Amino acid sequence: MKDAPFQITTTLMLALGVSLIAGGILGALLSSMGMIGFWGIFLTAFLPVPIGSVVRQAASKSAAEQAGVKAGDPPMAFSLPIRLAIGAVVAAGVAAMFNSTDFYTLGLLLGAVAALMTSAVLILVFFLKVSMSK
Repeated sequence: MKDAPFQITTTLMLALGVSLIAGGILGALLSSMGMIGFWGIFLTAFLPVPIGSVVRQAASKSAAEQAGVKAGDPPMAFSLPIRLAIGAVVAAGVAAMFNSTDFYTLGLLLGAVAALMTSAVLILVFFLKVSMSK
């Protein structure tokens, strides 16, 4: 991340946007199926994590190729199982926070916000891991 030959902000904003849209769609679908409690919010916050990760990797690889860098896979802070485990913990925290009050109810907006919060926290964790290495 810190030595990228392209603007990493664009790639991260694309991943956040995809997570936002996926979370909103999942929130609306799970709400219509009646899953509006902790598990509905958890799934809405967690399931966009691998989607955002794939989008980030594809966008960063494409941007690196356009910048003229012939690299292999883009660098990752953690392996996929570790990323998913961290994502599950963060998503559980977000779900518990939203589920602890009756004010919030799962739907399009809450799903989008939960997915965005989870993705933003994960990006910060991964950024700290990469910036502290080497």
